[in-house]
Amino acid sequence: AQAAAGDEAVGLTTVRAELGQLVTTARQLAVQSSGTARQAAVERALTWASKWRVIDPGNAQIDQQVGDLLLAVGQTAEAWRHLSSMIERDPMSADGYQLVAQAFERQGRVADAVAYWHQAAILDQTNPTHRVREAQALIAVGRTAEGDALLAEIAKRRWHVRWDGVVYQVKALIEQSKRVR
Repeated sequence: AQAAAGDEAVGLTTVRAELGQLVTTARQLAVQSSGTARQAAVERALTWASKWRVIDPGNAQIDQQVGDLLLAVGQTAEAWRHLSSMIERDPMSADGYQLVAQAFERQGRVADAVAYWHQAAILDQTNPTHRVREAQALIAVGRTAEGDALLAEIAKRRWHVRWDGVVYQVKALIEQSKRVR
């Protein structure tokens, strides 16, 4: 967008990519610094995110990136404000729950992610991927029996052919688990 001459139109994809990169760079600076430098980087990211929101309202990527940033610097309550808006935008869609679960996992907060994977699985009953991720999260937090039961359920259920790769992965995980034990 910066390279466009004068009032030349720029595609939304370009704007999203460039503003996303600005927020990502500010996030990296915030994570690598401390004190006032960290706070300045967070404020820069929030400023760019606000400008992005004016241009592209309703884009969940903004909330995801800002939520990731705030979780990374320990501002959990503020992060949740942004992350929860992804769910509030369309509460009957699994997408927002999936994005929140992934954000928590990226910060090593797998136990927090379990409930969001579960809700995504409830909302999108035709997609086994959310169930797989819930099972993996359960196993990761030591709830192995629950995770194994969920994997077994996925493996025995009939899914649309488009999910054959996911089901294959689940069956491989089950076999691998049997060999380890």
